Amino acid sequence: MQAAKNATSLIPIVGAGIGDLVELGLVTNLSRPGGNLTGFVAGAPQTAPKRVQILSEILPQGRRVAVLWNPANSFAQLEWKAVRDSAGLTPRLTFSLHEAGTSKELEKILPIISQSASDMLFVLNDPFMFTYRKGIVESALQSRLPAIYGFREYADDGGLISYGTSISDT
Repeated sequence: MQAAKNATSLIPIVGAGIGDLVELGLVTNLSRPGGNLTGFVAGAPQTAPKRVQILSEILPQGRRVAVLWNPANSFAQLEWKAVRDSAGLTPRLTFSLHEAGTSKELEKILPIISQSASDMLFVLNDPFMFTYRKGIVESALQSRLPAIYGFREYADDGGLISYGTSISDT
C-alpha cells in the first residue's frame, strides 16, 4: 500500500483488509483520510484483548496460551501489542508466540503447538492465517485445543469460537 501511495497522488487507491491505515501512517484520519488513499478496516486491534478474556472464561483453569501469528503482518503486530498492553486483565495467563508466514512454516509449527503444553490457542488476525484457516482449525480440533479466532469464518469452518467481523460480510 505504501508503494502505491508513493507512486501517485492522483489515482484513487482503496485498501481492503490491510490493517489500520492510521497506525500504518498511510492516512491521518479514517473518517477524512484526505489525499487519494482510503480504505476500510475489517478488524480492530482492540478486540484482541476481549478475545483473550473470552478464551480465559471458556477455560478458567487454563494458564498457557499458544499465540499463532505472522509477525510480518502489521495488523497482527498491533493486535499482539494490544494483548501485551492488557496483560494485567488476565494475569494468570502466560503466552508463547508461534510464528508462521509461509505454508511450510505453518505446516511445521502446527504440530509443535499441538504437542506443546499449551492449554489454549489464540490466532492473531492476518490474511495468511485466514487463507489457511481450515488447516489451523483442523489442527486445533485434532489436538483438542480450545481456540478463538478474530473472524467468523473460522467458526463457520469448525473452530470453537470467534469474536469479530465476517470477512465475507465486509
